[in-house]
Amino acid sequence: MLILFSVYETNMVTLDLKEMGLRFAKARVEKNLAARRLSLMMGKNAGYIYDVEIGKVNISLLAFVELCNILEVDPKEFFGESVKN
Repeated sequence: MLILFSVYETNMVTLDLKEMGLRFAKARVEKNLAARRLSLMMGKNAGYIYDVEIGKVNISLLAFVELCNILEVDPKEFFGESVKN
């Protein structure tokens, strides 16, 4: 599926893939995990997490939940106020 925009708006949530990637990067660093190691833990290619963290890929719901579980973060932490503030 070709993604034309990295921001999706609905009446409830705005989802910015780069913002989500920043949140994953922050959680990963707090866990002292290398991006490559986390990618391999998920059975993905070595650069997968890097691509997620820069907003290059739109991850599946299953991958999102798996990342949240590995990083021990609540999925709702990825929605709401910006981490850039």
